[in-house]
Amino acid sequence: IEILYAAINLSLFICYYLRLPDKETRKELENLLNEKKYFSNGDFTKIPIMEQNYILNNFEIPKGIAKNKCLKENIFISFFCIINKIPVITCGKPGRSKTLSFNIIRDSMKGEASNSAFCRQYKEITTYHIQGSLNTTSSEILEVFKKGREYQKNNANKNVVIFMDEMGLAEISDNNPLKVMHSELEEERNKVSFVGISNWFIDASKMNRVIYNVVQDPDEEDLIETGNEISIS
Repeated sequence: IEILYAAINLSLFICYYLRLPDKETRKELENLLNEKKYFSNGDFTKIPIMEQNYILNNFEIPKGIAKNKCLKENIFISFFCIINKIPVITCGKPGRSKTLSFNIIRDSMKGEASNSAFCRQYKEITTYHIQGSLNTTSSEILEVFKKGREYQKNNANKNVVIFMDEMGLAEISDNNPLKVMHSELEEERNKVSFVGISNWFIDASKMNRVIYNVVQDPDEEDLIETGNEISIS
């Protein structure tokens, strides 16, 4: 029963809570679930926070990097989606640890060569990169997915991740390159993981095909936490 409740708790947190656009809306959902006493511990965020801290503590965090809320959430949701081959898009303003979070996961998850015993439980990540821009074309995106799927087919001991940077720029390109993403994100043959990051919102047709993570703007509490983390790192 406890495992079932934890699974439901984490599913709600990943699928719904982290896609809400602001802290006020997140707090409303949190209060509603706590008032209804859906979870035995009476605290909707308790288990997700415990899991975030556990995962972060098992990754190699470069010196000087603050282990703040946005870093924890970004790493947690990206890690979960990568190992389960569920596409994820993280959206937030520049400087919110989007690319950094992925780089930490990539550098930590080296299979049997990982320094962390936790990371050694999972396959080594092989990354195929798509750089979004106003000049990105559909054929370029398809080619990267093709190469990634082919590599995954021949390397079952690896976990191929298609990483797309600056999805927002590609979104507004006159070439409309992201139209091919619909079928690629739903493709099951030689399935690969997908992580996309954007500085602004992506249209609903793509958001509904992925786990969507909205990185919140920092408030005073977040800034204080970040400063404290940097000072002790």
